[in-house]
Amino acid sequence: MANDNKINPAHNINHENGNLAARSYRVFGMFIDGVFVNCLCFVIPFMIPNITTEQIFKSWKYWCIFVLYGIFMEYRFQATLGKFICKTRVRGVNGEIPTLQQVVIRNVSRLIPFDAISIAFGTDKIFHDLLANTKVIKIRN
Repeated sequence: MANDNKINPAHNINHENGNLAARSYRVFGMFIDGVFVNCLCFVIPFMIPNITTEQIFKSWKYWCIFVLYGIFMEYRFQATLGKFICKTRVRGVNGEIPTLQQVVIRNVSRLIPFDAISIAFGTDKIFHDLLANTKVIKIRN
């Protein structure tokens, strides 16, 4: 299925508060994604020979898994597991489905330490959203 940058009307986007999801939804979604990626890191050694859980957690491999998980899920579904549970989706600043470039910038920029500070003390726009020209919206049930 092509990512044609058109919003499917079946998504029922909530137009309240400028479409932006509340920070509490975003933080909870990030927590769920962190738990999921950690669980994934415990499963990977069973699927790939010659790699241990310790090697994953004590190296760059963990961050690669986290970034690739985010890129795949947000480009394919505009949501990670945490966003699905919280009923939020990633969109471009004008409401369009994000491009692959936006999704890559968004997820790679999460590795910048300033991103965590913007989540804790920032405004409605988090650092990785500013860099990628994206936003996270709340969808209706």
